[in-house]
Amino acid sequence: NQGIRLENEPGLWFMAERASRILTSLTGILLFPYPLRFYYDVYQLGEWHWLVSGASMLLVLVSLFVLLARRSLWAFGVVLTFSPLLIYLQWVPFTTWSLASERFVFMSVAGLALILIDGLGRILRPRVIGGVMLAIVFPAAAIVWDRVDDWGETHRLLTREYTMQPQFHNAIRDHIVRELLPKKDFVGMERHARQLQRDYAVEVMLALIKAEQGFLRMNEFRNATVQDKAHPLRQVFCQPLAVLKSAVRHGYAQMPRERDLSYNNLLRTVDKMILIRYGDAKILCNDGKGTAGQ
Repeated sequence: NQGIRLENEPGLWFMAERASRILTSLTGILLFPYPLRFYYDVYQLGEWHWLVSGASMLLVLVSLFVLLARRSLWAFGVVLTFSPLLIYLQWVPFTTWSLASERFVFMSVAGLALILIDGLGRILRPRVIGGVMLAIVFPAAAIVWDRVDDWGETHRLLTREYTMQPQFHNAIRDHIVRELLPKKDFVGMERHARQLQRDYAVEVMLALIKAEQGFLRMNEFRNATVQDKAHPLRQVFCQPLAVLKSAVRHGYAQMPRERDLSYNNLLRTVDKMILIRYGDAKILCNDGKGTAGQ
């Protein structure tokens, strides 16, 4: 079930704080979209997020009041800007897997465009209008063009993300799974795993290291001339894999009280590795003797 638990209730205060942080992050992506990121850590924001989210909601209320009195393009634009964001604030957990992403602001851009159109429509000098448009379009186009190579190469993109957010658990996860694990840098994997801020996440990553080491040793047994392979297979791979599965289940059990739901992404990544990379474990271990298939 990928650990989906709709009963996530860390408490009303924490849910309100999470919603405020997400709204502030999405507002920042909308108004100041660069540098675009692969993922966003909403918990790196200071307490000023309350000011931004409060001002945003106050602006929406004022716009609704204006719309009740008369037709107003800018007021409609404000409502259209913020209303699509409300469904992503994680009041209902797992409505989205990310807490903040640029794809969430696509509809809001239309509202922002209406506000801009209304503002430009009040300017009577075409040259000023053209200057404002060029000031918006050219810098945006230049920055996007500069990032084309980053988005075209996964390795380069993830390296950049880890450099920008080295303490963020998603960045640590991808650095471990996509960079260090293929290199068999188990020392580096363990060092980075211990930087995670949740005990269950550390437990999962350390268990993943042991399972990967067992997986590699198992392949050595497979390639060697060994008469009785069942015993070493169980010892070096099946038992660590069982520990890994237990750690993932324990992590999912923490989700109902987890403030930062994006930790579920870490668990889902490891779940997929168990399913794909260690896909033959069910045959190898669930033979009545091994433990990983239990």
